Amino acid sequence: MIAQVEGSILMTGHWKRDNNPGFFSVFDLPWRTAPERDIVSGLDQRLISEDATTGASTSMIRIPAGWRGSPGESDITAELFVVEGSLSLDGRSLGVGSYAFLPHGKGAERLVACEDVQMYLFLTPGMEISGQDDVRVMSFWDEPWQEGLLDRKLPQRWKSLRLPDFVEGAHGSAAGLLRVMQWQPGFIAPMEHLHSTWEELIFLQGDWVAERGIIVPGSFLGNPGESWHAPVATRDGALALVHSNRPLDLIQRHCEGGEEFCRTYLERGSWLTLPQHGGEEAFAQYGISSPAAAATS
Repeated sequence: MIAQVEGSILMTGHWKRDNNPGFFSVFDLPWRTAPERDIVSGLDQRLISEDATTGASTSMIRIPAGWRGSPGESDITAELFVVEGSLSLDGRSLGVGSYAFLPHGKGAERLVACEDVQMYLFLTPGMEISGQDDVRVMSFWDEPWQEGLLDRKLPQRWKSLRLPDFVEGAHGSAAGLLRVMQWQPGFIAPMEHLHSTWEELIFLQGDWVAERGIIVPGSFLGNPGESWHAPVATRDGALALVHSNRPLDLIQRHCEGGEEFCRTYLERGSWLTLPQHGGEEAFAQYGISSPAAAATS
């Protein structure tokens, strides 16, 4: 059977990247004061996921207008993605959809909140990316879409944030990947799949259905390495941040009832109401239930 999510991480805490599958709404996590660590010190933080061994983390950060800060001189590489408001990075404007890569040791760079800001922040101690030693800023809106197939089966469309973003036989580089992924309306993936490393998804827009529940903006999915997950489908299309610290490969297998699960969600949903985040209990309105795997691993 597909692994079940422990209730203790649904709304009350962050996801530990080596534990059970994670599923919750980021917006339900409590705001806390961030610890003294690089640019987040003293800011409002929703801790989303964390690696207990390395200290790497993913957070939502809330910044008041007028705040000033610096990445500092530590060994931590910071990556930020703005979802509300605007920042200035040494005079360079970062509006909604902007991404900044701040490699460790670049303490001279200064961040200023031009207005109230909310952003996703990815902190990775010891990240080393060949040829990526300088601060890099880009806008999601200016980048071209990349298209391809993952494992020659699933069509994907994405914009790469962390560069480089390719290694033979998988998606991402040796340092993993950070992308904005898009799935078109009506996309379905009726099979289960797994990756050899963990991945996490933070949804920005649209809807998904997965074996864990109904997914909308703010929903978080955490998939440990070697854990089977999916099938998935989207009625209206979806946009999500996808993150890992190693390249993402993909192995698929048949999921009994997966096709029916996906099709029923599409055909029983209403275009008069917006989907709401919810666990398996939310399936009842669509007349579906979480599918079982065809075989155990």
